[in-house]
Amino acid sequence: MSKIFGLIGHAHDACVAYIEDGDIKIVIEEERIRKIKSFALSGVYPWFALDTIEREFGYKTEDSDYICIAEVAEPDLDRYKSDEIRRKIVTYPHHLCHAAGAYYTSGFKEKTLVVTHDGSGFKTVGRVYLGYDDKLHLVHKQLKDKSASIGQFFGRCTPWFAPEGKVWHSLKDEGKLMGMAGHGKYNEEIYNKLKQTLHYTNDLSFGPVGNWQKLETLMGNITDSIDDWNSNFEIKAEWAFNVQKLIEDVFLEYLEDLHKFYPEYKKVAVAGGIFANVKLNQKINELDWVDEVYVYPAMSDSGLALAAAIMKSVELGEWKNKRFQNMFLGNHYTKDEIKKEEKEWDFQKEKFNPKKVAQLLDDGNIIGCFQGKMEYGPRALGARSILVRATDKEMHETLNNRLERHEIMPFAPIILGEKIDDICKNTKSKMTAEFMTMCYTVKDEWVDKIPAVVHRVDNTLRPQLVFKERNKFFHNILNEYDKISKIPVLLNTSFNGHGEPIIFDLNQAFGHLKKGTVDYLIVEDNLYWSKNEKKAN
Repeated sequence: MSKIFGLIGHAHDACVAYIEDGDIKIVIEEERIRKIKSFALSGVYPWFALDTIEREFGYKTEDSDYICIAEVAEPDLDRYKSDEIRRKIVTYPHHLCHAAGAYYTSGFKEKTLVVTHDGSGFKTVGRVYLGYDDKLHLVHKQLKDKSASIGQFFGRCTPWFAPEGKVWHSLKDEGKLMGMAGHGKYNEEIYNKLKQTLHYTNDLSFGPVGNWQKLETLMGNITDSIDDWNSNFEIKAEWAFNVQKLIEDVFLEYLEDLHKFYPEYKKVAVAGGIFANVKLNQKINELDWVDEVYVYPAMSDSGLALAAAIMKSVELGEWKNKRFQNMFLGNHYTKDEIKKEEKEWDFQKEKFNPKKVAQLLDDGNIIGCFQGKMEYGPRALGARSILVRATDKEMHETLNNRLERHEIMPFAPIILGEKIDDICKNTKSKMTAEFMTMCYTVKDEWVDKIPAVVHRVDNTLRPQLVFKERNKFFHNILNEYDKISKIPVLLNTSFNGHGEPIIFDLNQAFGHLKKGTVDYLIVEDNLYWSKNEKKAN
């Protein structure tokens, strides 16, 4: 019966998690508190998040049994000066934590191939474990002085592809590069040039070592030789396509070799930054020998905080491999706190009714959701989301204007889980699709029905599957909307403005309603709107 903190810091995804008696109590990412995107917080520890947990929830490190730190650099011990506190500190290897997050939240009882890979994590870029009998067995390491990094490759590529007048950052904007890739095409000459900077070595490693240096040289030479590189979207998209294709090809070669060594392992669990790439995840899912793939929903370094705590809980026999039910693990507001906050704003309100909300959505309104505990990880899954109908081609532009975004990536849908087989092909791995970490290909008859969420270049989408037993709030809205429209799909995007993390405070949500970012706002069991708007019918 243990009280365990998990921390990750000195990275770009500082985070704190707290587990008590094998039960997750709270997880808060540092960026949500500071309201600054994580890439700009490199080198910090999650002290703001820790202070919030201690002050608002009463979970204190001095009362804990263990403080578990996922290694990125040496732990920052300045805060913990007493010997009593320091004796509680346990550190775990970076990629062991990635693997623990992937395996121990998968619920897989069968033999599982557990694969991690990222830019770099404490001397290592990736590991392979075999998961069976509720234990992880290390079988391979990719040391960064002996293997190139796919994460470094993709991250180092990203800044070169920013649209004219924009800046893209590594560790932040890789998704935009993936989106741009969807507008390009295969070019053998470009592909072969890129392959000089990343390839599979046929010995469970990638080459060449230090590939980012060769990549920087290549991209510098290319951009210097193409006069209109900055303004020519078509050229950039063609290069981006081949960047994306190369990482898919290289990683799949690696997986195929792993399968030869461990053919009986047909469940695959993955974690690490590269698995934010949903197109790569789709390719893994479509391998014939893969029965099911599970992507740890907090696949980036922020996921290491919870994973480190889980690792200790496993060692103590308090945590068994079990299916993640949801990612709603963050802060929440009490009814009294909501009443206090709403007094500061001049809004109309009425009781939340999913039928009324469904009708408002069918009428074309944009609705913000501030509901229950905040999501953990990179995806908005309903607690801090914006909803709108997916049937309008122009919705991409409308939302970007409202949110002051300039995104290339298509927006993602929420879909009634029981209807996904009607809409998409090859829908293996439905569990991981509940966390919006997987792409599926849309059936032809649905492409034109939901244009706002379909990537028209390849007719794919990145769904969040919604089941009543794990996401009753979203399921009720979707179900009512389906009754009205005969479309069991809505567009879901994160509730934040341009360059911001997902909103943390209720006053941020009310501020967006006041500003007109959203037309209506759901907060727990209330629906709010501006007084100059008509009452919901």
